Amino acid sequence: SVLGITWMALQTHLAWLYYQYLLVTGVYVLEPWERALFTSVLLSAAAMVGYTSYVFLPLGWLQCRLPKMIIYIFSLFFC
Repeated sequence: SVLGITWMALQTHLAWLYYQYLLVTGVYVLEPWERALFTSVLLSAAAMVGYTSYVFLPLGWLQCRLPKMIIYIFSLFFC
């Protein structure tokens, strides 16, 4: 079935992404408990950064000025 093929493709892609994570960070050389500890610290740090950014960054200011900033940056490079 089509759903089975897409599920297998998704599983394969996620396994490939996890393998890339192991290789890029060098976590593959750690023992399983060290790998779990490192990954949990990394995920918790990313969650804290995301939460702090969501709470403290003024998204209204960014949404208001973002188009002007993009036009300004493009004008610096292309004009």
